[in-house]
Amino acid sequence: SEVMETMEACWTGHHRVERPPTIASISVDGAPLTNLSFVVPQKEAVRLKVNASHPLGRDLVGIWGVTNDVLSDAIGGAFEDTKPLMTGVWPGNVSTATGLSVMLNTSALPPGSEYRLYIFVRQDPASCIGECDKQEAVASLP
Repeated sequence: SEVMETMEACWTGHHRVERPPTIASISVDGAPLTNLSFVVPQKEAVRLKVNASHPLGRDLVGIWGVTNDVLSDAIGGAFEDTKPLMTGVWPGNVSTATGLSVMLNTSALPPGSEYRLYIFVRQDPASCIGECDKQEAVASLP
């Protein structure tokens, strides 16, 4: 992750050979998000886009997922069940979407419910040199 890479650079005085990408912004239907939560109407096509870059200019891929946003009562790192990814919100009725720009279908989601959107940005495996699968930037938006 970006945080771990930065901490490692501070401790060792140098950056890793393979560095993680950086998420600069996320937009919903063309409007950049100005805070970490957003509301969209029920519709078949909500365009999501992540603006990300890699410090070495590598190609990137985004992996998107949606879960119900359920508050936890766990304390201090206590075990929590993994929330299942939702299907039916991406083309092809799959649980994730891939790309830096994707379409989200909110038409079947009940109004008034809360969800969490995840985006993981990683180096494209096709352009990978070494172990790039552990280098990612993450955003989690309610």
